[in-house]
Amino acid sequence: RYMGWPSGVKYDLVDPHDSPLNETVETQVQGRSSSCYHVNIECEDDNCGARPMYRNLPSSTPAPLSGPGSWPWHANFFNEGEYVCGGSIVHKVFVLTDLSCAKMVVQAGSFITVLVGQEKRTNVGLGPYSQLRIVVSLKVVQGSTVVLAQMDRMLEFNDHVNQLCLSEEAWTPSDSCVMSGMAGDMLTKTMETVVEQCSSTELCLTATPSGVDTLNWAGALACADTKGRYRAVGVYHSTAQSPPDRVTSLLGGGVGGNIARVITAGLASDPRVPDDPCEGVRCGLGNCVKEENVCDRNWDCQEGEDEINCPVVSSTSLALCEQVGSGPECSCLPGQLKCGNNLCLDLGAWCDGVPDCGDGSDEPAECGACVTRLALLTPTAICDSVPDCQDWSDETSQACGCQPDSFRCDQPFNMSSSPSCISST
Repeated sequence: RYMGWPSGVKYDLVDPHDSPLNETVETQVQGRSSSCYHVNIECEDDNCGARPMYRNLPSSTPAPLSGPGSWPWHANFFNEGEYVCGGSIVHKVFVLTDLSCAKMVVQAGSFITVLVGQEKRTNVGLGPYSQLRIVVSLKVVQGSTVVLAQMDRMLEFNDHVNQLCLSEEAWTPSDSCVMSGMAGDMLTKTMETVVEQCSSTELCLTATPSGVDTLNWAGALACADTKGRYRAVGVYHSTAQSPPDRVTSLLGGGVGGNIARVITAGLASDPRVPDDPCEGVRCGLGNCVKEENVCDRNWDCQEGEDEINCPVVSSTSLALCEQVGSGPECSCLPGQLKCGNNLCLDLGAWCDGVPDCGDGSDEPAECGACVTRLALLTPTAICDSVPDCQDWSDETSQACGCQPDSFRCDQPFNMSSSPSCISST
């Protein structure tokens, strides 16, 4: 970022002697610095082939070939939520891939999506920089195996998503060429390769051995120009675990012009999203969740779209205890007891062998004996001269709180006097 400019802006400090504004801009600064620079700014519209995340690295530090934002034009095709093969962003609305990849995408199902800006595969949720789009058409470029997939709306270019430049036909590839694809849990994996023109229509590749599985890697072969910008020089689809040794060239036969014409024609009218046969919820990644699986408290969509705006279902019908005064204490209505989690449960539901509170506090160990159960549920019935337990355990000296060396001297059923404890010594 330079002077508050948003992402997508590249800047360079230019020596005044090399600046085209040298004759019109005064560069002397009194009392602060003996050296001044002009600032050259490039906005994102002219920033194809650049890796914005690393736009301001020193010239002596190369940008990495892996990690966030390292390959911002890589795209992945999904059909019904399942990965199929790869592609490369060449326009805000178009992704380029090979014809054989496009055929696989069409044969895999009826709902095609494109995922960009996502570095790793995840079971739940996508990264904050990921973008998903629906593919509305697939068009074969005349005289080539290039296919352009048109998306339903524009991508937002930023540090993690950008377009690859389309090459001029007379341009000669450099030695710095890269292909990309999905491998393991990485949605964007790269492999360096040396490129040679082996015929008017094909490029020969000599990839650096890496042991990476390249099955269903597809998209544009990208090579850097003298300014470090990457351009699409070929199109490929790897149908094996090792990279192809030959790919279709984009440097001749008018392919570049035909690609431009397809893009122009596609932009001439608003894209029409195909009718969706899904009767449940269509996930962003493309899979359809059946209606019976919607709002079942289980994420079937990567981003949980099937559990959004669901009716609130209370996990319990029990009421919370009411606060007493301004303190932390709360109480329940008459005929209820307070659970350990501050819910209120009717007396009749305690110690019935069924945990109703949700935390098990209505079925404590005290429920196992008559006297302790009675003390829990009806404490006034303990030592009231009326035996409620068959073994009269609620009217014993121990139940009445007499000391171990004392005994209760009144008689049960004698309601006229309160129990008293008499010492035996």
